[in-house]
Amino acid sequence: MIDLGVAFHAIMEHALRAQIQSASELPSAQELMAWLKIDPHLVESARESALNVLSSDKAKKFFFDKQIIRAWEELDIGHQEGRLLRIDRLIELPEELIILDYKLSIPEPGHELYAKYALQMATYRESVGRLRPDKTIKSFLVSAHGEILEMV
Repeated sequence: MIDLGVAFHAIMEHALRAQIQSASELPSAQELMAWLKIDPHLVESARESALNVLSSDKAKKFFFDKQIIRAWEELDIGHQEGRLLRIDRLIELPEELIILDYKLSIPEPGHELYAKYALQMATYRESVGRLRPDKTIKSFLVSAHGEILEMV
């Protein structure tokens, strides 16, 4: 599962850095395998996960919306305690900043992973807020199935 998550993240990062304009532009499994050195046993599932996200009616606005001013993939920022944080995707819109964190699945509220992710996203919002106090900051978990969940 960990290897699948790493492959999914790699495809999302590199496809978006290549500035694809739609899910249909996602490279083939063979291209991704060669391009990113993804294990042949994982590439189809990882590509399908990325395709689910990029073509999801709920999530595609975070990737292809015309209002996006700028976007960063795998952005490293510092926390006030000196830790280095890595945000999967940060999007700047005219009125707000959106933090995305990719997950293979989104846990139910009450699950221990849900609490862990809620703390992670609160830390991200606080750290980005110190750098950009001029904008509202929102954060979302994005699952490999194309589901989204706002974390507040």
